[in-house]
Amino acid sequence: MSFADDFLGKPETQVRSAWVTAIISGVLTMLPVGAGMLFNLSPSNPITQGLFLDLALTFTLAYGIFRRSRFAAIMMLCYWVAGRVYLVLVHGDTVNATWFLMAGIFALRVHGTFALHGEQKKIDGAETAPPAI
Repeated sequence: MSFADDFLGKPETQVRSAWVTAIISGVLTMLPVGAGMLFNLSPSNPITQGLFLDLALTFTLAYGIFRRSRFAAIMMLCYWVAGRVYLVLVHGDTVNATWFLMAGIFALRVHGTFALHGEQKKIDGAETAPPAI
């Protein structure tokens, strides 16, 4: 067992916790959308449109992580961090511990997807890089 396995858990567990966290994040984003629809906010409202776009992107990236996509894992981490920076700079929100917890989980997902791909390469026997062209 390596230090990474002891400290971070197995890559499969990291990826599973990552896409589940992305789903939870999407569901928590759906709450304002549902409340807006309940109180008769128009779907053409820019806030509602932005939340629908956020939902679509979050659930799409969660599916990509579920499929073990390294690109989706990196994009979700970047999207999460950029969203929190936007909230602080534009809306004046205060930073809280939940943001760091979620960012840490998303960073673990990046590690987990790369580790899973590395394990798959070892199983396939492709431990060496292809020759440079």
